[in-house]
Amino acid sequence: NEMGPSLGAALDLLKRSCEDAAALEAACSALLSLVRNLAQRPEEERYRTLRTGSPALRERLTRHAGGLLSLEAIGFRADQEELRAREGRRAEAKEEGGEEEEDDDDDDDELE
Repeated sequence: NEMGPSLGAALDLLKRSCEDAAALEAACSALLSLVRNLAQRPEEERYRTLRTGSPALRERLTRHAGGLLSLEAIGFRADQEELRAREGRRAEAKEEGGEEEEDDDDDDDELE
C-alpha cells in the first residue's frame, strides 16, 4: 500500500495559505463534503472522480497551497485531468460481485 502525504501537514499548509477565515472554511467544507460523499457512497463513480479543471473545485480548494495535497492525503490520486479516489474494500467487493451503473452527470454537485 502506498502512503500519501500527511493529512495534518496538508491541512496546516492549507490553513496558512488561505487569505482569510472564509476561504479556509470554504476549503474545509469542500474537503468534508468530498469525504462524506465517499464514505456514504464509495461505489458511486461520480464521487470517486474529480475534474481538476472544475471551477468549483479550483475556487474552493485547489487554488490554495495545500489544497491538492489535502486531496492526495484523503486518498485521491492524479490521473491526467482528473483526481481519482483510491479503491476501497467496498468498491473492490462491488466490482467482484456485479456491474456498476454509469453516471454521465458532469455537475459539480459534490461541492455544493
